[in-house]
Amino acid sequence: MSLVWTKWTGHERGQGTEREIPGGRIEILPTPQVTNLDAGIYSLMSGGAIPVGSVRVKRISTLYTMDQLVGLAIPTDEFTEENNPPRRSSAREQPPKPSVTDLPQPFDFHWEIREDGRGDDPSPRWRFRLLSWPWRHAGGVEWQAMLERVSDDDARDGSPTSGFDPVP
Repeated sequence: MSLVWTKWTGHERGQGTEREIPGGRIEILPTPQVTNLDAGIYSLMSGGAIPVGSVRVKRISTLYTMDQLVGLAIPTDEFTEENNPPRRSSAREQPPKPSVTDLPQPFDFHWEIREDGRGDDPSPRWRFRLLSWPWRHAGGVEWQAMLERVSDDDARDGSPTSGFDPVP
C-alpha cells in the first residue's frame, strides 16, 4: 500500500498528462490491514462498467502524519510554503475533511493498493481516495481510514492512465 502524489502537465488538475512526481510515492510500512477488499463491484453506466466500493484500512503506523495521510504534505521541492494549504493551529482542532481541491493545482493525490506479490507479476494497481479523514483508533496506537475506489486505475507498470493531451 502506498500514498501517491502526481502532477498534471497542464495548468489545472485533469489537463494534460498525469505523471507521478519524483519522490511522490510513500510505501506505508509496516503493511496495514485492508478489510472488505472483496466488496468491490462494477457499476454499469452508459459508457461501460466502472469499479466502485469502499475498504477500511487498519493498523496504519502513527509515524505517518495526518497531513501525509490526507495528501497535504506533498513530498517535492516544487511544493513551497507559498502554495502550502493552511495547517491546523492546534492538535485538538478538528482536522479538515480531506478533499483533492485542498491541493494546489495541478497536484493530485491517491492511495494505491496492490496485491502482495503472490499472484500476477506485475500485480494490478488499484486507486483509492479518502472517503473520510483518517482517525486514531482509541483502542490502539494506529490510524484507520475509509477509502473508496477511483475508476481510473494505474497501469501495471505504475504509469497513470488518466488525462488527455488536447491537440493544439
